[in-house]
Amino acid sequence: MEHPPTGSPGRERSRAAARAIYVDDLETAGQARADALRQADGHLDRIALLLPGALGAGLTLAEIGRIANVSRPTLYQLRGRYGSTADLRRALLDAVSERPVVAFDDLVNEIGRPRDELWAQLAGFVDTGSMEVEPIEGEEPQPGFVLTKKGAALLEHLQFEDDDRERESL
Repeated sequence: MEHPPTGSPGRERSRAAARAIYVDDLETAGQARADALRQADGHLDRIALLLPGALGAGLTLAEIGRIANVSRPTLYQLRGRYGSTADLRRALLDAVSERPVVAFDDLVNEIGRPRDELWAQLAGFVDTGSMEVEPIEGEEPQPGFVLTKKGAALLEHLQFEDDDRERESL
């Protein structure tokens, strides 16, 4: 079978039809992914709401993570979203420790607590030397946060406390 010459009307129609199929398939896949992410977020919220009761019933974070198929850092983040100020502080330390610099807006999106509440906690970490502010340039410049050695030591101390509590509950 002979193919129409490049640039011919027949070739362009074939190409347009193929593009339309791919665009449709990609849109469908993208929508399915967005729906799955919304559903996954709903399940994470459910896990977060179950956390206090499960911990109160004697389950450890390691056990909850294993049962719910969720990492401990994610559980700390969920506790930060719905828990006490101490849980929020732990979630912020964990989130900032995971990357070289974390934008304030990213922390707001990840933790899911009011901006002013997060800002107050972050400012406290900066005041005590546990974090430093590093400007992030871009279309909309914003503050970024970096964990200092003092902050890393604080986080390590909290992790040891968690591990000790879990060992005691076994």
